[in-house]
Amino acid sequence: MRKRTFRVLGLGFVILLLISAVTSDRQVGFAQQASKMRWDIVTFTSWNPPTFKGGGATFASATDGTFIKLTGSGTFGPGAADPVTGTGTWETFTSSRTSTAKGTYTVTGLVSFQAAPGALPAVFVDQIGPLANASAGLAVLRVTYTNADGSSAGTGILIVSCHLPGAPDTIFEGVIATKGTVTYFDRALTMPGVDGNRTVFHRLTS
Repeated sequence: MRKRTFRVLGLGFVILLLISAVTSDRQVGFAQQASKMRWDIVTFTSWNPPTFKGGGATFASATDGTFIKLTGSGTFGPGAADPVTGTGTWETFTSSRTSTAKGTYTVTGLVSFQAAPGALPAVFVDQIGPLANASAGLAVLRVTYTNADGSSAGTGILIVSCHLPGAPDTIFEGVIATKGTVTYFDRALTMPGVDGNRTVFHRLTS
């Protein structure tokens, strides 16, 4: 219990620091990449062999137990000033799993990205891009939310993190986000053989 409490508080503190960075006038650091990057929330279509593609879903919860479901993919880089793309769906729920709102989101900017060590074993089947181009890392993105009826649902921050075998334990797997005044900082954990809450980055060759 104590370990989980400290983990939750730590993630919340990181989110607060990132929000401060986004709202300040200082330039946020960006690790220059050799190529354009793609990010995906993925789904596994098979476990033997492990086969994945884009189109998955991930969850994260707030302090009161409410949570958000997110899908999506996009691109950024190779430089900090290069255009970003990205879109997906969102849906919020009460702690008792009742849907409260839903719609789409659009990525409007890149705050930072840092690649990390790690690679997928050769047994994996990558239906997004070359397996050798898969990368671990963490991206911080600005997003705007739109309701299902087309009205504005505010702005926020989307943090996409991918932990591949060989990545440091400080890199988590999944997505956390802010939406308006709510911080969904406690990401759902992955479970062996269970689809969901997984991400991946790819270096794009063209």
